[in-house]
Amino acid sequence: MATAPGGRALIIHHDANSLGGIVVDYLRHQRFVLDERWITPPGQPDIPGDFSRVGKLDPHDLPALIVVLGSGHSVYEPAVQHWVQPELDLLRATDIAGVPTLGICFGHQMLAAAHGATVAATRHPEIGWFEVEPESNAPIDRGPWFQWHLDHAELPNGAEALAWSPSGLQAFRLRSNIGVQFHPELDEPVLTAWVDTDRHWLVEHEHQPEHLLAETRRTAAEARQRSINQFDQILTNFGFGLDSKPVEREVSPT
Repeated sequence: MATAPGGRALIIHHDANSLGGIVVDYLRHQRFVLDERWITPPGQPDIPGDFSRVGKLDPHDLPALIVVLGSGHSVYEPAVQHWVQPELDLLRATDIAGVPTLGICFGHQMLAAAHGATVAATRHPEIGWFEVEPESNAPIDRGPWFQWHLDHAELPNGAEALAWSPSGLQAFRLRSNIGVQFHPELDEPVLTAWVDTDRHWLVEHEHQPEHLLAETRRTAAEARQRSINQFDQILTNFGFGLDSKPVEREVSPT
């Protein structure tokens, strides 16, 4: 849709702690104007989600790019259908309009559901750093990538699978949409926000919050560069020209 970096990037945050991390840094470097909208206001987890905070898009003023971030909710959860359903409608409308859209984790599942695929609990939940198995010549890095998901999405009809793991589909492409189950946006502040919210849940399910944070801290520089390279691959796939300056020298930690 676009042949040069820049334009407006709509970023949909679902939860009060769903920070943008590396993807926000990256898009700002690529001269996008960030239009960040929160279904639950940032830092206010007790306020119910409301899709009116995203609102309807003007068909005469569509964004150049949409990024749909993660959530602690499930696509099929009854309590969130009041905002899930209108968001699915929005994703179908922007697909028809040809707006490039990147879905991350819950956003990946939302993209799949918007185009007819089933989202359900996975038999192999993933929390931590895992490699994925890209299809041949797919624009997806093997990782390791940070994962935190209990659900998985089936492949929508007509979509191309890009990567897999024992948990199921890890990435797909459908027209101007790319979904990734893993978290290329994650840096230490993003994970810290999640751990602050769900520390008790992690411990109850035999995960070690401090180990997750320490591993993320230890591999921060390598993981950040991997994410930058992955976003380069995705935007190139979407037809955007990229800034010729090396992003790794320009993007600073959040």
